[in-house]
Amino acid sequence: HGGTPSFSKGDNGIDLYIKNEAAHLSGSLKHRLARSLFIYALATGKLREKMTVVEASSGSTAISEAWFARRLGLKYISVVAANTSHDKIEAIESLGGQCVVVDSTSKIYDKCDEIVKYLNGKAQQSGEDVGGAY
Repeated sequence: HGGTPSFSKGDNGIDLYIKNEAAHLSGSLKHRLARSLFIYALATGKLREKMTVVEASSGSTAISEAWFARRLGLKYISVVAANTSHDKIEAIESLGGQCVVVDSTSKIYDKCDEIVKYLNGKAQQSGEDVGGAY
């Protein structure tokens, strides 16, 4: 069960196991996905010390990614649409993430690209190891 709480009920000779995925440390259902994304990015060298993680997500994945970024000492930016629930934005920000709000979902990916290009350009111009973005 990997440490995630599970419950069993054996009515009528049938055992039913239910895992409470929301019980992860990040409080998000997407904890395992975010963990895998961070491990891959770190293992392949795409994500390094001092970098900023930029993501087009306003849901459970963004919450988990903000949690992992904070644990690793990285900055985290989530680009979200204006109709994103206040609770989701609050959860991301409470974990140290920053939310950049765009007026429609159709603009999320373009804004992500813009932020990544800006941060990577800034890193190249400075000549210092300021990290850039992934």
